[in-house]
Amino acid sequence: MEQPVPLLDYNPIQSHDDQSLSATFDVSITARNPNKKIGIYYEGGSRLNVWYTGTKLCEGGLPKFYQGHRNTTQLVVQLIGQNPDASGLLSTLQQQQLPVLRNEFQFWCCSPAQEGER
Repeated sequence: MEQPVPLLDYNPIQSHDDQSLSATFDVSITARNPNKKIGIYYEGGSRLNVWYTGTKLCEGGLPKFYQGHRNTTQLVVQLIGQNPDASGLLSTLQQQQLPVLRNEFQFWCCSPAQEGER
């Protein structure tokens, strides 16, 4: 499953003296199940990644949960990452302004799920 993920909170990307970069994002994810009779079990192992110009900045895991029929579930997930050699990425980030930068992040979500009835 791939879906756009709205940005809930953005902490500035931190650069370090050793040319490494760390990033932390808090994202809000809405899962909707419109089925009348089928619930969905979201299995463990789901991952969410944030990429910028082909470089993975951070990642996090989605919790294992059951979503009943005709249900909307709101999740908040923290994504954390460290890039040990980010000198090229740092120069690109320094040239960008935050409003432009926000629109260029790519979020990818992959979630194993099973159907279930209750």
